[in-house]
Amino acid sequence: MTETNTPKGSATASMTVIQRAEGAVVSSNAKDAEDKFAQLYSNTGQKVKILRPPYDLKLLRRIVQESDSLPPCISAMEVNVDGTGYDIVKKDGSEGGDQAEGLKGFFEECYPALNFLTLRRALRRDLEEVGFGFVEIIRNNNDDIVFSRRISPDDMRLVALDEAVTVDKSVIRAGKEFKVKVLLRERRFAQVIGNKTVYFKEFGASRDLNKDTGVWNEVGNRLAAEKRATEIVYFSVTLDSDSPYGVPRWLHNSPSVVGARKAEELNLEFFTSGGIPPILITLAGGAFTEDTKLLLQNLFSGSPDKKMGAALLEAYPTGGSIDSSGSVSLDVHKFGAESQKDSMFEGYLDKCERRVRRSYRLPPLFVGKTEDFSYATAFASYTVAEEQVFAPERLEFDTIINTTIMADKSMGGGEFIYKSNPLTVKDIETRFKALELANGSNTLTSEELVKQVNKLAGTDFEWNGEEGPKPQDILDAISSASSSDEEGDGAVGDAVDEETDEANPDEGGKATKKSEGFSSVMDLIQFSDRVLKTIT
Repeated sequence: MTETNTPKGSATASMTVIQRAEGAVVSSNAKDAEDKFAQLYSNTGQKVKILRPPYDLKLLRRIVQESDSLPPCISAMEVNVDGTGYDIVKKDGSEGGDQAEGLKGFFEECYPALNFLTLRRALRRDLEEVGFGFVEIIRNNNDDIVFSRRISPDDMRLVALDEAVTVDKSVIRAGKEFKVKVLLRERRFAQVIGNKTVYFKEFGASRDLNKDTGVWNEVGNRLAAEKRATEIVYFSVTLDSDSPYGVPRWLHNSPSVVGARKAEELNLEFFTSGGIPPILITLAGGAFTEDTKLLLQNLFSGSPDKKMGAALLEAYPTGGSIDSSGSVSLDVHKFGAESQKDSMFEGYLDKCERRVRRSYRLPPLFVGKTEDFSYATAFASYTVAEEQVFAPERLEFDTIINTTIMADKSMGGGEFIYKSNPLTVKDIETRFKALELANGSNTLTSEELVKQVNKLAGTDFEWNGEEGPKPQDILDAISSASSSDEEGDGAVGDAVDEETDEANPDEGGKATKKSEGFSSVMDLIQFSDRVLKTIT
């Protein structure tokens, strides 16, 4: 019997097929896991029609799991798009006060023992692996938003749109709010757990939805709280051409993803089977003894570690005459030596990795390729990736959150906005120079300066409420103190403590003055603090 199925663990393997030598096919009795929504897809004449995703979600996740190029790209998107943190600020740019802090509390624990940052990162993995994701919004009996949580797309499906209804919407035009009646087709969603189907409605839908039947209630008529469907904020990466589902951004490069896996499996099979025989032995004018034939057969068909030994070959002539017993000619030809020097398809694998990474438009630095990178090229990579990839993704996410959750009356009614933090490279010297330049007209207050320093240096200083020296004076003092200290003239004054190293025996026991160079962010902050004490 010879096994003809795809290699074990392959993403394209669906069932085990064993083929007999004569060609008869025998299939395994074990069946694949069926789509739990299969019966709902085919329900005709029902009020609720479940839409089938364009691709098998388990297959997509399996491909990602087995790929060597997709996980680094997905991790880079997860960390740099959704892992940078956030802030809740007033829409008009003024101070948010206690209300902003209250809204931050929602995002710090959007669900028991779950913060919104963790939710975002899990949602990002859904988006990059299968192309779409869901966030459930849960309200209390007063219709206030109290919780949000991620729902796995493996258990969720979209419901086909039904007839449009007239909905009252508020829009802002020329700074004024207007009420508009518009026809909208509101989306429903379905989740299957075991034999139970639960329905959800899109966020902000004008009608209540029965969570058990998936049937809309009349406008203005409220269902009992225990019957109401909760709401869903739906996210997608790239919309499928034939359905409202999203598809992962790497899908167009799926041949490279799967092809790289096949190439790696072929390399593994090459070494597992012992590779190509290193030599070919030919015999002319004679024949091997039966023992020699058996020895050669065992040598070439054995495990790789047994193919490196020597063999003693015995042969006898098959021709000749009475006067001469004949001669035997034995030749050894090198065979497959080049293929054993390194793994195969290295150039193909490298091209596949570059194609997949190009799907995300990521520089090599973000997937762990740091060869031939200087600080300048690394900084340029971060800058380009932030401006062209990460920042736009964050902006799109923020827009969805601000037009849904933050626009709800229980979350401030749009007075506050959710704002993701950008990706920053800690170039403190350049940033402090920029701060000094921006403050040339002394427009920053002491409180604002403390906030800016915290953002630039990653510190958590708090303003003491007193208006101290002007920020420009502080920046000028830092600049002059730094230059004076480099010259060694001690112009800052005695208030700047002079730290000394312990006596060095190699230098005659004399103590040496420690340099005030800014070798780290903490050095700069501590030095700035001493300067601040000096000028106050």
